[in-house]
Amino acid sequence: MDQDSGWGDVLLSTGPLNGSDKLGPDFVPRPNMTPPLDRWVCYELMVHCNTPGSRDGRVGIWVDGNLVIDHPNLRFRSIEGIISRFVNLGVYSSEVRSNQTVWYDDVVVATNYIGPISRVDEYGIPDWWKVEHFGRRNATDGGALDDWDHDGMNNLGEYISGTIPTNALSVLRILGLEPVPQGVRARFQGAAGRLYSLQGKDELTTADWSVLSSNVAGTGAETHVTDTNSQACRFYRLGVRMEY
Repeated sequence: MDQDSGWGDVLLSTGPLNGSDKLGPDFVPRPNMTPPLDRWVCYELMVHCNTPGSRDGRVGIWVDGNLVIDHPNLRFRSIEGIISRFVNLGVYSSEVRSNQTVWYDDVVVATNYIGPISRVDEYGIPDWWKVEHFGRRNATDGGALDDWDHDGMNNLGEYISGTIPTNALSVLRILGLEPVPQGVRARFQGAAGRLYSLQGKDELTTADWSVLSSNVAGTGAETHVTDTNSQACRFYRLGVRMEY
């Protein structure tokens, strides 16, 4: 790692303690914060190892689901074989005081963001999902009825659909229709943990859509569903719901 001290670098929310400008132009200083006392607090540390030869490593810290420290542009290693192999839990204090106790519980090591014990908003969107995509649970334009990427679907719809709310190209749509011996096959990008239905109507002036196929499980890849009773002219749309 690029270290400015033989003891290692201390990275604060406002920047490196040593004053070295190694974090690059994308670094956003954040105010210092004092964690609350006498209650459980969820701390999450992410270490993303850099690509050998590049400065694309990152350290992020979340407290109760809010990003409080984010250090990009880091270089931890120069060869591929150096990886994170263990986690050490400890508390450092410059002042030793009596009657200080720190409790640890629900320690998790994972390769994806987990989030604190899930809280959900009034629409059922969990905090971990907001933090994963927006950086914090109360981000501007991160509400259920907001549309972060301005693709026409609000964040609640993106959550239910399993699409990426910060990418306008990630949308729920039929990619193509093609004739097959069994009828007409629709292609779409399905997300894991979602169940899809193919719906259709022969006249747009008709109020109701008919369910042609339902409970089609998404896999995270392109998914196919066939209308086995296709007509010469028919309009189609997709429906989606959470699997659980």
